[in-house]
Amino acid sequence: MPAGKIFINEVQNIMVLKHPNIVKMVGYCSETTKKLVQFDHRYIQADVTESVLCYEYLPKGDLAKNLFGKVSRLLVSSGKLIIDWDTRFKIIKGICKGLRYLHKLDIPIIHMDLKPENILLDEDMMPKIADFALSRVFGEAQTRLCTQTVVGS
Repeated sequence: MPAGKIFINEVQNIMVLKHPNIVKMVGYCSETTKKLVQFDHRYIQADVTESVLCYEYLPKGDLAKNLFGKVSRLLVSSGKLIIDWDTRFKIIKGICKGLRYLHKLDIPIIHMDLKPENILLDEDMMPKIADFALSRVFGEAQTRLCTQTVVGS
């Protein structure tokens, strides 16, 4: 899928989602400008698109950093877990609730790229599913989804 279509897909899918375990989109911007670029030993004028999504601020960052980052390793080696088991269970339940919400929509959304880097944490360690760039809308008449292009993690 071309970069422009991926961005539009993400914006369209996330702007309608309202759930405590889905990241809120605050805004977005997409701008196309003409730039002189070198191609095949000559200069050509090309359209260059730059796109930005603005999500709500989630101060704890992503789950991967909290589980596997340098800070986590230091605390684990000192005998302390950075995220206790009760909090880990709360995070797992929140992710499941977010996925259930996506799958129970009138027109379900399949995330297609769920991984620790795409789970963001707020100040209370509440998980929020993010990065809907590869998500797909699952039509109500469909019973399965086949994709021709394998992308993501």
